[in-house]
Amino acid sequence: ELFALAYDPAVILISDALKDLLGATAVPASRLELAQALETTPGLFKRVGIVNVGIDAVSYVLASQDSLRSPLYWRLAGAFGSSQARIYNTSEDLINALQRGDVDLAYNVSLSKVAASNEADGLTVLVPQDYTLSLPWTVFVPHTSRSALTLPIVDFLLSEAGQEALSTTLWGIHHRSDLRDSEQRIPLGPELLVFLDSIKRSRFLDAWFELVTSP
Repeated sequence: ELFALAYDPAVILISDALKDLLGATAVPASRLELAQALETTPGLFKRVGIVNVGIDAVSYVLASQDSLRSPLYWRLAGAFGSSQARIYNTSEDLINALQRGDVDLAYNVSLSKVAASNEADGLTVLVPQDYTLSLPWTVFVPHTSRSALTLPIVDFLLSEAGQEALSTTLWGIHHRSDLRDSEQRIPLGPELLVFLDSIKRSRFLDAWFELVTSP
């Protein structure tokens, strides 16, 4: 059996320096606003970072699910290319680059990665107002399991106390209540296997790389 224990939201990160420069009214609050900002003010948004979806499995799931929910995803990918976004192999590398000041904005970073980083000072978490993808953290119990601890552990993790412990562990000081009505949870199901098909994956990655690496 496979249990979804918690849902990890993908957020936008922006350096406090860029946030202060833009002012509260000019900070992108949605994918459309981010795409427009990248397209119309490329000099201001020159230092943007994204994760390589061909290497990072979580980023690939988020990208593929993003593309199913909005055609804006491909426009945004093109905007990343025109702004010469820097591509990093992992979310940890991207967060570290933000902290060093190498980039000022990062797209689709799991909130748990932000909370786990010791380099998160000086960054602001932006929750996309159009929709926020949330990827499940799961626990898998094999059919062959004979451990007497299996059910008690799963029961605890799904209990109120267990959920509170998970929330503290995964997100620290960040609050999922900030998601309001924007959260779109990625459900567990066979449909997730579609983008693992080798031909489907290859075509998706070809389109992605063509857009994000084209000036």
